[in-house]
Amino acid sequence: MDPIVPTGAPRTSGGIRVRLSVMMFLQYFIQGSYLPVASVYVQDALGFSEIQVGLFGSALAVGPLFAPFIIGQLVDRHWATERVLAISHLLGGATMLLLYFETRVTPFVILGTIYSILYIPTMMLTNSLAFHHLKDRDNEFPRIRLFGTIGFV
Repeated sequence: MDPIVPTGAPRTSGGIRVRLSVMMFLQYFIQGSYLPVASVYVQDALGFSEIQVGLFGSALAVGPLFAPFIIGQLVDRHWATERVLAISHLLGGATMLLLYFETRVTPFVILGTIYSILYIPTMMLTNSLAFHHLKDRDNEFPRIRLFGTIGFV
């Protein structure tokens, strides 16, 4: 018996917890694989100046500012969370492939902005999806979210 969960508290099935843990791992693995090296890549491999590297970094900050309003409206009013999550990741992956082949500053910054707008809301959507499926959110979510941290590292 789990010592943290009080006796008689509802528990989410093991299969759902495993799937949510894998979802969190993959969600944050994406960010952990590119974010720490993005500035080095654009400066060393693409030859961007320090100002251009800063501009690209600023473009990545657009997502957290605007995307919740855009994506939040889609989820709340029109589509299910898992559909928006899937579409965002699919389009984000395609955008990341375009970024790989792009070497010019302006298109690179624009693609970075688009990627940020597509990716950042998926972090909130995975949390929302996990909370929706967990029966004992207070005790089960921290363990599920731990796999996101492991994925980032």
